[in-house]
Amino acid sequence: MSDDRFAFEKFAPRAMTFRISRRQFWSLLWTRYSVARAATYGGDALSLEALCQWPDEQLAQLMPGILPGCQITLQDGFVCGQMPGGSLLRLFPHDSPALTTFNLMNGYTTLAEIAAELTRVLAWDEAHSFAYTRGLFLSLVLAGVCAPRNMP
Repeated sequence: MSDDRFAFEKFAPRAMTFRISRRQFWSLLWTRYSVARAATYGGDALSLEALCQWPDEQLAQLMPGILPGCQITLQDGFVCGQMPGGSLLRLFPHDSPALTTFNLMNGYTTLAEIAAELTRVLAWDEAHSFAYTRGLFLSLVLAGVCAPRNMP
């Protein structure tokens, strides 16, 4: 029986909501203040919550990477992620195409390049490969273990 939680190509664009602990609240508040202040003075600002609403052409240019401090492990047939002080999260089954996709999320490879590699390796069409890559990336952002390393 398949588990739709891991059908990343079906990831529905929607506003992203994040769960945070009390410990993370003050850090997040300071970060958001700093980002807003930098944007006011001409800096770039990225709202991870808005990523789901970006067009594919813009998302395709992002270079996803695993956040510093995140521990990635294999447990009970799943690739799991855990941030310091956080819970262990099942990210995807280790025998799924997500593993190939995940291994290419190194902070240097764009989502478009990752999708092209899936097309080559898995013989998927380009649209399916990009939808899967985008869905996995956004799911990992929601899980709090991944973020873009660049801005288009």
